Amino acid sequence: MDFEDILQEVGDFGFYQKRLVVLYLIAAGALLPFFCMTTLFMISSPNHWCKVWQLSNYSFEQQIQLISPAEIVNGVPKYDSCNMYDIDYNYLAKVGNISIYKWDKNLTDFPVKPCHDGWAFDNTNYEETAVTALNLFCDRSHYVNLILSVGNIGTIIGTPLFGWLSDKIGRKRTFQITVFVFIISSLSPTLLRDLNSFLIFRIINGFILPSFYQLPYIILIESVGPRSRTCMNSIACLAWVGGSCLLPLVAYLTRHWVTFNIVTSSAIIVFFFYWKLLPESPRWLIINEKYTEAEKLLLEMAEANGKPKPTDLIQKLKSVGKQLTANDSEKVNNAIMVFLKKPGLRKNLILVTVNWMCCAAVYFGIQLNLYNFSGNEFLNFFLLAVIELPAYVFGWYLIETRMGRRWSYSLFLILCGLSLCVPAFVPDSYAFVTNIMAMVGKFCTTISFMVVYQQAAEIYPTAIRNQGMGVGSMASSVVGMVMPFLTFSVKRVWLSLFVMGVISIIIGGISTLLPETLNVNLPQTIEEGNIFGKNRKYLSWANTKTVTKIDKNANSKDSML
Repeated sequence: MDFEDILQEVGDFGFYQKRLVVLYLIAAGALLPFFCMTTLFMISSPNHWCKVWQLSNYSFEQQIQLISPAEIVNGVPKYDSCNMYDIDYNYLAKVGNISIYKWDKNLTDFPVKPCHDGWAFDNTNYEETAVTALNLFCDRSHYVNLILSVGNIGTIIGTPLFGWLSDKIGRKRTFQITVFVFIISSLSPTLLRDLNSFLIFRIINGFILPSFYQLPYIILIESVGPRSRTCMNSIACLAWVGGSCLLPLVAYLTRHWVTFNIVTSSAIIVFFFYWKLLPESPRWLIINEKYTEAEKLLLEMAEANGKPKPTDLIQKLKSVGKQLTANDSEKVNNAIMVFLKKPGLRKNLILVTVNWMCCAAVYFGIQLNLYNFSGNEFLNFFLLAVIELPAYVFGWYLIETRMGRRWSYSLFLILCGLSLCVPAFVPDSYAFVTNIMAMVGKFCTTISFMVVYQQAAEIYPTAIRNQGMGVGSMASSVVGMVMPFLTFSVKRVWLSLFVMGVISIIIGGISTLLPETLNVNLPQTIEEGNIFGKNRKYLSWANTKTVTKIDKNANSKDSML
């Protein structure tokens, strides 16, 4: 007997699970952008120029023309925001005639000097951002990239820590810890208004970022049947889209980085009241031989789903528990060593991790180019977010067809790569083509990111599932540390997109080596995870008709990767 058989008795997707989906999974998914995407608005760098008090009554356009040296790029003047003309502004202000310098003389002939009285800002979109408050301009502009990168340092450290913690003390308790840490780490930097505290608390924030998203999802997929697992991932993704579309509106209305951060952080407080509502994962309870608690939880599930109470439930749970641990004679104290020892697990870990890193690089690389695209940054963010809605809906449908997870992922990652390569062959004057191809790329990589997350949750065995997914998340954080510097240091937008496109095409081909997971029971034991997908033919479609069990008699001598 498998755990899925017990789930069918108590209802594998009834009222109990649907209530959790609405109150927990959707809520967590919708609020996740408020947690991890707010920094993009907080470090927005508005148009700025050297402050010259004598010209403070002039319009923005006049100040920039008279103060900032310009370089003509593709027929458009590009103004230097870090230097100013070395002219007599007292005389200019006294005369009150800007034509004295602007039209009667050639300003390019004048010497320039660095800004010495600070900067003036275009406050059309923001009253204040972290960049303007902390003067992160010119010789301090590298701190913007650092702010975007340091959160990933925390993720690299925190992912294995919280992965181990969730497997040790349970999914529920770990999630409550992440909520508490998040609120403290999010509010503190804006209240302290100091660069060092900003960087430190960004690192702490990164500690808990993957767990905040993964734990709700893991609890749900470990509480539903095989046919509902895709539904869980797709619902979480659609909730993410809703939150992402709302975020630029919140940023536009608040207009101040402190107010914006307080509003977005306060929304997470609602999860403090989830202690009674949120259940523990029944699979985790069985793996850890907490049979009484598992029985109580499953009886509550049966009652809520209108199912009769299963007979001899405690005996069935113990039977499943013994089965789960029979092949796991070695306690999983070091999941990484288990992955390295087992060739099948090792191969899948490497493939999933490499693909996860690729998706993260492309997805967030396109998002970071937000400020490099033409147009309004609020509208650009909204468009890049809303394009994910049809992507998730179409991806949800596609991975349930004979294309399955494997071919759907590979196809759209390759299409993403092709679309991102197009701007390299288009003149710079056609900036709208770059925007369109970025939107197409975001559509395709959104589908791929959704699928690789689904695959990761279905390929790894229960005992080390969270830690396996943690490795992928941690590896993608390494990519996240590098992407801000690559994105903002490359002066040509098409070049960064082209690099991401080529990588996507290559990884898209490699991804076909992953096993298909559609309608296959989750691997419970280490040995099941090791032989998972072994007997599957490479050129084969997914099984859409019946739920299949893992062939436990398959030869476990996997080929080395």
